[in-house]
Amino acid sequence: MSVAPQERVLWEQRVERLQQQRPTPLRDAWYLLSRNKLALVGSTLALLFALVGLFAPLLEPHDPARQDLLNSFQRPFHAWSHPLGTDQLGRDVLSRLLEGIRI
Repeated sequence: MSVAPQERVLWEQRVERLQQQRPTPLRDAWYLLSRNKLALVGSTLALLFALVGLFAPLLEPHDPARQDLLNSFQRPFHAWSHPLGTDQLGRDVLSRLLEGIRI
């Protein structure tokens, strides 16, 4: 019977220690960010752009500088090989967009 009160005292001491600990800057930032929904959406989009920019060479379906005059001015979703179409010089727009995100 004396074990339970000792465990309770130890548990209460742990809780007091956790409450007395100062929050870290990361916790403060996350708390403030999570309370502001617009900032959370903006941060998520910024993180998404950063990840796409980082992995752009793996995601590009074609060389962004390669010209193919026979396939110029293809409209978007006309062919699966060029999902966003091509420009006046036949360059893939999706590849160029992903390359632009890297800059």
